[in-house]
Amino acid sequence: DIALSLGECLHSTGEYERGEALYREALALLRTLDYQSPLEVPCLYNLADLLVATGRLTEALEIAEEAERAMDRRTEGVFATTSEQQRLEHLNAVSANRSVFLSIGLRQAAPDASIARRLFDLVLRRKAIVVDALTVDRRAAARSAETSTRELVDELGALLRDESRLALANAGEESASVPFSLTRLRGRRQLLEAETARRLANVAAGAEVGRIPRVTVDDVAAALPPASAVVEIVRVEDFDFEAKRVAFDAAWTGGRYVAFVLTSKGASPTLVELGS
Repeated sequence: DIALSLGECLHSTGEYERGEALYREALALLRTLDYQSPLEVPCLYNLADLLVATGRLTEALEIAEEAERAMDRRTEGVFATTSEQQRLEHLNAVSANRSVFLSIGLRQAAPDASIARRLFDLVLRRKAIVVDALTVDRRAAARSAETSTRELVDELGALLRDESRLALANAGEESASVPFSLTRLRGRRQLLEAETARRLANVAAGAEVGRIPRVTVDDVAAALPPASAVVEIVRVEDFDFEAKRVAFDAAWTGGRYVAFVLTSKGASPTLVELGS
C-alpha cells in the first residue's frame, strides 16, 4: 500500500522512473498474497498508464490486459456475494477501466487487426457483464431445488414492486422528505439481494453464478447469419496519460466514438474512428 501510494505521488509529478520502480515493487508484493488484493487492479493500471506516458505502448497494453483479467476475478467475487445495487456500483469502476484500456489501444499509431480484436473482445466481455449483473440471480433461482431460496427470490420480487410504487409516489421529493418506509424498503432490498447472491453461489445447478460471461469475437461471428455483419459503436472517454495530476478524474479529457465492424466470415473486426 505504501509503495503504491508513493508510486502514485511520483507518477503524478512526472518522476516516471522512480514511480515505475515503486509500482513494480508493489505488484511483486501483491503477487505473494494468497488472496486477491483490491489494490491489484489499480496498481496494474497505474503501471500501464505510466508505460504509455513513457512511450512503451506494447507493454502498456499487455499490462492493461493483465489488469482486466484481475478485474474479471474480482468481479466474480462481487457478483457472488453482493446485492444488485452493489454490483451496479462496481460496474462503474469496470466501465472506467474499459475506457482506459481502449484509450491505450487507440494510442497505437495504426491499430492493426490483432489490436482491434483485443479491444473488441474486451468490449463484448464488459457488455455481457452488465446484462449478467441484472439476471444471474433470477436464472439460478429458477433451477434451485431449495424451496427457501425460491421463496427468498419471490420475497425480493414483491419488495421491489413495493419499492417501485413508493418511489413513483414520491418522485421529485427531496431526499429529506422521502418517507422512512421507502428508506427501510431499500435497505431491506439490499440485504435480500446480498443473501440471495450468497445462497445461489452454492447452488450446484446454478454453478455459473458469479462466473464472468466469456463472450468473444469468435462467438459473435459464429452466431451471425451468412452474409451479415454487426456494427458495435462505442464511446471512449479519452485519458491523458501525460497529465501531471493529483486525482485520477483530472486526466479525463473528453470523449469520442469508434465502431467495430465484424462480418460473418469470422475475420478480425475492423476498427473505424468516428470522431467526437
